[in-house]
Parts: sequence; structure tokens; C-alpha cells
Amino acid sequence: MWEFNGSWTQVSNFAGGIRSKATSFAINDKGYVGTGFDGSNFYNDLWEYNTTNNTWLQLASLPGAVRMNASSFAIGDKGYIGIGIENGNEFSDFWEYNIQNNLWTQKANFTGLNRDAAVGFQLAIKVILQQVQTPLIFGNIWTTTLQVLHTV
Repeated sequence: MWEFNGSWTQVSNFAGGIRSKATSFAINDKGYVGTGFDGSNFYNDLWEYNTTNNTWLQLASLPGAVRMNASSFAIGDKGYIGIGIENGNEFSDFWEYNIQNNLWTQKANFTGLNRDAAVGFQLAIKVILQQVQTPLIFGNIWTTTLQVLHTV
């Protein structure tokens, strides 16, 4: 884990092992990293990085399939992970992670074509998903209005 504060400084090694194609989101002063691929194994785990004491904690694993190239974002005190791919199988599922009780809840599936390596972010109460692989495969942007507003 590296921190940028005018220059780059290594602050911690990721406790979940070396991997690529993981996804991440941030809530308050904590970072969350999950899923991914280490060259042999796909993952559905989730790890929390505590910036205050520079430690990693393994949390409840994503109940969905193992995957890489998932998309994620956070709204309020909830994190969301979904879509992705594992051995050629692309997924459309989305999951909500509750930091208060360390539980996952399945949400509505992504309604576009199954895809992986999309970027997710939120603006106000809209969530945006954009395919960003090269070459651009879908070239479309999906939005959804959240049904439950979270206080920030």
C-alpha cells in the first residue's frame, strides 16, 4: 500500500497476498480491497485497510462467485461490488457490503450486457458504470438512481 502526500511513501503491504485485477472502494478513513487474480487463483475476499493504525483486517467474503475485474463504488457507509469475470464467465450480479455488521446483501443485477473491467463511481444519488477496456468493447454508459438514500 502506498500513500501520496506530495510524494509516494510505502505504508503497508497488502495482507491478502499479491494479486492483480482486484477492485476497491473507500468509506470514511478506511480502504477496502477485494476480489482479483494471482495468476492461478481467483478471489472473492474483502480486506479493510485502517489508515489510523496502518493494519489490514480480513472481512466477510463476497457471497457471489470468485472473480477479477469487478467494479466497485461506495455510497455513504455501504460498499458495492459487482460484475467481473472468471475463466471467461462474465457476471451481472451486484452486492452491497454493510460496514456496520460485516454482511453482504445481493442487489439488483446489472441490466446491461455482462461485462468486466468497467469503472464505477457515484455522483449524488446516481451510479455511473463505464466500460474502459481497450479496445472499447461496449462504448456505453449506464446509470441508475438509488432507491435508498444514504446520509454521508
